[in-house]
Amino acid sequence: MDCIWSEYGELPEAAAAIRTEVFVHEQGFCNELDEIDSRSWHVLLRRGGRAIGTARIFFEEENDTIHIGRVAVLREERGGGSGS
Repeated sequence: MDCIWSEYGELPEAAAAIRTEVFVHEQGFCNELDEIDSRSWHVLLRRGGRAIGTARIFFEEENDTIHIGRVAVLREERGGGSGS
């Protein structure tokens, strides 16, 4: 497995596609991408060159906190610890 880190402007299309699949199609959220994405770092998890998961990390200055969120793993890849 390997990871690709990027800023929002460089977010691989595969990461956005995984988030849309998991959060919009599976869980029914309307708008998956939001204003926090533009100030986040994004990670794309790959197994054998195939994108299987993604997450975002951002810093919240108001309370000096780092957040990890929007963790999404494709359904067929879940249960193997990829998102933990």
